[in-house]
Amino acid sequence: MSYGEASLDRFHPVVRHWFQNQFGQPTDIQAMSWPRISNDEHLVITAPTGSGKTLTAFLWSINQFISGAYQTGTTKVLYVSPLKALNNDIQRNLITPLAQLQQTFADEGIEFPRIRVQTRSGDTDPQDRRRMLKHPPEILITTPESLNLLLSSKGGQSMLYDLETVIIDEIHGVVNEKRGVYLMSAVERLVSFSGEFQRIALSATVQPLDTVAQFVGGYELKGSLEYPEFLPRVVKTIQSDSQKNYEYSIRYPPETAARADNEKPWDSLAKDLVAKIEHNKSTLIFVNSRALCEKMTFKINTAAARNLAYAHHGSLSREIRTEVESRLKAGELAAIVATGTLEMGIDIGHLDEVVLLESPDGISSAIQRIGRAGHGVGETSRCTIYPTHPMDFIEAAALSKAIAERDIEPVNLINNPLDVLAQIIISITGTNDWDIDELYLEVRRSTPFNSLTRTQFDLVINMLAGRYEIHHIRELKPRVRVDKINQRIEANKGALMSLYLSGGVIPDRGYFQLRHSETNARIGELDEEFVWEANPGQAFSFGTQQWQVQRITHNDVMVTPAKPGAIAPPFWRSENINRDFHYAERVGNFLEYANTKLSSVPTTQNDDTLQSDSHSNQQQIVDFAEELKTTFFLDQTATDELITFLRRQRAHTNAPLPHRHHMLVEKIAGTSGKMPGSQLVLHTGWGAKVNRPLALALEAGWYRKFSEQPEIFVSNESLVIQLPHETNFSELMTLVPSDQLESLLRERLEGSGFFGSRFRENAGRALLLSKGRFNERKPLWMSRLQSQKLLDVASRFDDFPIMLETWRTCMQDEFDIPHLHQLLSEINNGSIDVTEISTRSPSPFAQTVAWGQVNLYMYRDDQPKNTRGANSGSNLRNDLLQEVVFNEGLRVSVPRKLIDDFEQKRQRLVAGYLPDNSEDLVEWIKERTAIPIEEWAALIAAPQVSTDKLEQRIARIDHNTASLIVALEDQVWIVAALDSATKTHGRDDTAAMLANWLQYYGPLSLQEIEQKLGIEQAALLPILLELESERTVIQGHLVSEAKEQEQEKHYWCDAANFEILLRQLRHQRRQIAEAAFDPLPLSSLPAFLYHWQTDIKTTGATSIETGVELLFNLIEKLRCYPAAVGLWESEIFPSRIANYQHPYLDSLIREGFLTWIGSGEKQIQWVFQEDRDLISPQAQVSALTPDTQTAPAGALTDNEELGKEPETQYQQVLEKLFPGKTGRYDFNAISDYTGMSSADTAAALWQLAWQGLVSTDAFSVLRQGVENKFNLPDIQKVSSRQRRGIRRGGFNQWKSSIPSAGAWYQINYPKSVSSLIESEDLNKERVRVLLDRYGIVFRELLNREMPSMSWRAVFRSIRLMELAGEITQGYFFKEIPGPQFVSTEALRALHKWHKFETDTEHLSAKDIFWINATDPISLCGLGIDAIKGDYPRRIASNHIVYDKTALVLLSEKNGRQITINVPVTAPALPAYFEVFRNMLYRTSQPKTKIMIESINGLPARQSEYLAQFERCFDVVKDHKAIYLQRTLTP
Repeated sequence: MSYGEASLDRFHPVVRHWFQNQFGQPTDIQAMSWPRISNDEHLVITAPTGSGKTLTAFLWSINQFISGAYQTGTTKVLYVSPLKALNNDIQRNLITPLAQLQQTFADEGIEFPRIRVQTRSGDTDPQDRRRMLKHPPEILITTPESLNLLLSSKGGQSMLYDLETVIIDEIHGVVNEKRGVYLMSAVERLVSFSGEFQRIALSATVQPLDTVAQFVGGYELKGSLEYPEFLPRVVKTIQSDSQKNYEYSIRYPPETAARADNEKPWDSLAKDLVAKIEHNKSTLIFVNSRALCEKMTFKINTAAARNLAYAHHGSLSREIRTEVESRLKAGELAAIVATGTLEMGIDIGHLDEVVLLESPDGISSAIQRIGRAGHGVGETSRCTIYPTHPMDFIEAAALSKAIAERDIEPVNLINNPLDVLAQIIISITGTNDWDIDELYLEVRRSTPFNSLTRTQFDLVINMLAGRYEIHHIRELKPRVRVDKINQRIEANKGALMSLYLSGGVIPDRGYFQLRHSETNARIGELDEEFVWEANPGQAFSFGTQQWQVQRITHNDVMVTPAKPGAIAPPFWRSENINRDFHYAERVGNFLEYANTKLSSVPTTQNDDTLQSDSHSNQQQIVDFAEELKTTFFLDQTATDELITFLRRQRAHTNAPLPHRHHMLVEKIAGTSGKMPGSQLVLHTGWGAKVNRPLALALEAGWYRKFSEQPEIFVSNESLVIQLPHETNFSELMTLVPSDQLESLLRERLEGSGFFGSRFRENAGRALLLSKGRFNERKPLWMSRLQSQKLLDVASRFDDFPIMLETWRTCMQDEFDIPHLHQLLSEINNGSIDVTEISTRSPSPFAQTVAWGQVNLYMYRDDQPKNTRGANSGSNLRNDLLQEVVFNEGLRVSVPRKLIDDFEQKRQRLVAGYLPDNSEDLVEWIKERTAIPIEEWAALIAAPQVSTDKLEQRIARIDHNTASLIVALEDQVWIVAALDSATKTHGRDDTAAMLANWLQYYGPLSLQEIEQKLGIEQAALLPILLELESERTVIQGHLVSEAKEQEQEKHYWCDAANFEILLRQLRHQRRQIAEAAFDPLPLSSLPAFLYHWQTDIKTTGATSIETGVELLFNLIEKLRCYPAAVGLWESEIFPSRIANYQHPYLDSLIREGFLTWIGSGEKQIQWVFQEDRDLISPQAQVSALTPDTQTAPAGALTDNEELGKEPETQYQQVLEKLFPGKTGRYDFNAISDYTGMSSADTAAALWQLAWQGLVSTDAFSVLRQGVENKFNLPDIQKVSSRQRRGIRRGGFNQWKSSIPSAGAWYQINYPKSVSSLIESEDLNKERVRVLLDRYGIVFRELLNREMPSMSWRAVFRSIRLMELAGEITQGYFFKEIPGPQFVSTEALRALHKWHKFETDTEHLSAKDIFWINATDPISLCGLGIDAIKGDYPRRIASNHIVYDKTALVLLSEKNGRQITINVPVTAPALPAYFEVFRNMLYRTSQPKTKIMIESINGLPARQSEYLAQFERCFDVVKDHKAIYLQRTLTP
């Protein structure tokens, strides 16, 4: 009898017979495992894919049910998998053998027990979960997350009281992750109520086995509470002797190699993949990101002209993934393009071949993926690797050798992760209260927490209780109740709900749900940042189909199928490859080998020599190529590409290749891509886990020496340093001595975005960040803000648990510090050679750095605020409300009633807030620190407040004149803190107590604090000032509407509470504004804006005086608005002022207080003398096109040095054209002074004008410029005598000889403000100008303004003014997507506007008005989706006519196309034609005729409106159009 047959002897005869009929002989791993499994030994079993590991683990348990050793009706076998999809797969693969066994037993006439297999995961239907609780399955399949949820409820625990076996599959997927810690802690908890059970762990690729065995085994707890003893369980390891056969190659299609340099490889690769898919029956293509998965699926199907492949990744819904798996397994699908979702052992049937499109991030991952093909026992796994970029050839070659040698990465266990511990404590205490000492021993039974110290444990307990030592941290919501008198702990109400919402320990990315708009079926999930950039109507490819966005909610993106086409897939952030040193060293070793092979081949800068080597060199290359093909499995094209790439690198640098024992330091002069200046590239090849901490240490070292922060970009292959100034590698390395590495990281890490990101993830795991509600996403930006606020507070304390955990996560899990020490030492001792070179352009290796994976940008949104210096900590973020709170100049006061209402709720004195029971009351006392006796009496006076058994839990403290109620366990330290108030030293506890206590009050005076706490004012003041310096409290006149005797009183307030009061005040004002106002349709906005700008009362005695006054008031509204020069007098002024005349404007300019100032090419704005500080010429320069940012032609001679910046160039031109800064000079004087031609002088002056640097004292200059398009012929210079002769020739001859009338002068701007208050006041003035202009402001409207008045520039000030009550936010016009703000005057006008929409007499004189499409109040081009397509393009040749709020006429192309929206019989139709009358008779640029080709889509000659035009105008007709002629009189 063979060894394999002997292993079956212990099974039931029928089971043995079934197995032999189905499979023949057991595999070696089955033969080795079953004797030990049957002996009830704990095991870690590792074998290649396809060895039958899963059946190995399950079959003995099935046999035990059959033999009666295991009773049915209860869960005896628990199977845990890291993937939910794998759970469903195992269920299917168990049900089939069970069905076969049942039939076999029936054939033998033997009763077969009822063995049910069920899955419990996040996808399990709620009804199935409830049925499972009532009737537990014999075999339960679950995930680490679902197992912990089961343990967090008594119902779930009841299913797991009688376990015999726990099987953990794919152990390598969790052993070195926090999910593994989460899992094994749950497994150990099972022992508490199920007793000891057998543990079996399965994996295809994991090393070292002893470490994994220790991880799986955990500890048995013996001894007593005082003297506990932890005994490690013995876990045996079994490793298969059989070797998996791999057949793999590295392929690069000749068509891809021959593509153009600017062509991406995806299309040609897709064609090659189509051929491979069609050659095979089933193909699995692995990629490294979801975006590439979607892209290649689309490319392959496009190349095949049919749906040949389907996408499979974690963002697709479970239903879609399951369907794809089933179809491939059934032979209905030829290929799947997948991410790591199919790397684990999910059964998708027989695969002919696996394709790796790009090398994966680890060797074990590659082996797992390749093993999916030939999954059956004894089958060969076939794989083709397709490199996609030059460095990928090197990685693929190194990978292929590592696969052949089975050289996988060793796992590293995670020890004592405090964030996971916090979640575990809430889970354990959520069903029962625990003795704290027993709880400490309970969590230490798992291997990850066995070394947990009591100090670490207590810190986490205090954190979960909402405290840090004696400090109450308001950012921490208490999750547990701690009774220090009796040493008991219990989870608070709601804590378990946070646990259920958490999703376990997997970081929350805030994904949007992608749903079908018609069926609401879930399709998948989308990255938040992709959704931010998406708009309704946008199409994208997802899951082998094209979708079009219909609408976006806070939680979902609703889509419908879109037409097929070449559209882009979505993207997901943070999909980077984070290579460890094990794999990186393999790559470095390969490069060292390649360098040796190429070392005797000369390096040269001449690329031609790459094809013209000597015979001996050619032979060396041929030999090298042959080794690449035979040893590293590259095909011919891949071999050629790799050798060419390596040789080009050597030729470009004239240096050896960077490799394991050689670092190449490349200094690149000039500009590379978008990174200006000199760059230093350190070609380390050490992987991101080593390179990232090195970059942070270099930043800190640089800051130590130079007090400035360099930019360093990190990839797996290199570091790229933007050099602020010159340096060399030797000097650079002195900045990071190996013995100071940790201290450098200490200085820099906490201020980095990487640290902020990990802190957010850890705080989320610890349940410190609120999660919202079931099935509702928490936006990532909101989590970031909440995390940053917590980080600001936590950074004040040296050992805040999540700060400690984030440091541990970075230093132990994310960074490879030991190898970094080793490598720095090797550089110092010469084991690693260093070559420094200088290049004018990046070398081939430098060009291929994957900038898309640069981590600086990946985590920038998590970077703590105010961290510009390398050693900056995470200080309080520069939040708008907080700035108002802490800046007395910006701060507003709060009404007393609002404060009283706030305190009632904050102190839980109103219904709905009162403590529920005596336990809750004790916790409330602890949270309050100390409750004054008067407030205590009011609290317990409520009938629903229970005071049972309080005597043993609370105490009364009498201090001076005050009496306080405190928790008994806090009595000692509170008494000490009160006594310390009057002492010079030791007042820290007093400050902490006072800070805690103030958290439950609004503004209080010193006298009120003294009365409530019994601390004298003289002792209080220095403590409060200290708290103020820490930004914990604020002081000032914080209360408005106070009693007369209190109006000058000085108040102190908890800063966070005052922020809440400001928020409530803002919310209250919004409610008042919106309650009395129904939003108007967006179509009403132009009419409102028009009347807002033209509702002006005048006092002029004559028509000229009235016109000037009207224009003055209009310019008051429109000041600082940029518009094309010609539009002001041809369109904007005439549309608002009937019979507008040039003298109106000339009169205002002559007064000297109004100036036109350029704001871009041929654009001007009107600015009063006192408003010049509101505009910024620098901002205008930056907004111009590159052509207008260069010095004017002829303004500077070739011998004059141009400034590097546009501002410097223009300053040089100013100095050349103007003898003095304050003088005024006519055109001829300037031309004579400079000696420039008239054309050059005019060009120089106009360009200076467009920059906002010069102006004139007459607008006629601009009118003349509009006429001649701002170009002057080069008029010959003449003498004074000649000019007199020209004048005698008549007016017209004299006028035409003057290139430009009026005097030119430099514009003098006020000095820039420097202080925050002055800057804020200036920005508020800009907001007031905008509110004068529009009455209402919102993003789309202000995006038309100059940069200094754009939405982005003034939004912060708008918010401040709203807080101060100067303006109001509300919903005033429908269909505007973002916030809207109005002035108080505009709000009153809006209330009246409701009458205007129905009142036929109200403002009837201005009911009908017209505007140009580019007018400030025009809706054209506003960028609001709801009105897209309703208006013509925003160009000057288009016009719009309104009657009240109705759009009655559209004129496009200066009247060529007209749309009239009223019947021909409308009595007001002639008034609507006023727009054409203006075009013909305006004083600026009148038209001699207007050609009308079509009206409402019909030829104008055939239109029913023709007669109306003929009544109003002199109309001429020809065969294609009608013409409105200008006559001598209107």
